[in-house]
Amino acid sequence: MAKQTEGRSTVYNSITSEDKLEQVCEDNLQLEDDFLEYLTSTDRAKSTIKQYKANLHVFWCWNLEFNKNKSFVELTKREITKFQNHALNVWNWSPSRVRTVKAVMRSLENYIIT
Repeated sequence: MAKQTEGRSTVYNSITSEDKLEQVCEDNLQLEDDFLEYLTSTDRAKSTIKQYKANLHVFWCWNLEFNKNKSFVELTKREITKFQNHALNVWNWSPSRVRTVKAVMRSLENYIIT
């Protein structure tokens, strides 16, 4: 569904739901909790943490539906590319929106490896 706002359309997709999030891989949910706790400890703004969480929920739900609910630490570059392609071509996201979600995923990856 697209919403018209002063010459610009914004795409709204119902990607996440409580039902879907309850089915997400437990390892991913625990990783999310640990990561968000870390962000809090580094003095990130509450609004930033809220947005990171929302972006992770979008990815978790895609991963559940289209990538066999795979653990984040086992993801391949090819699977991340599949997510990007889905977001661009099925959800009709802008490249900027895709980059925002991928940046959150890179931050999570950096959190894991450091």
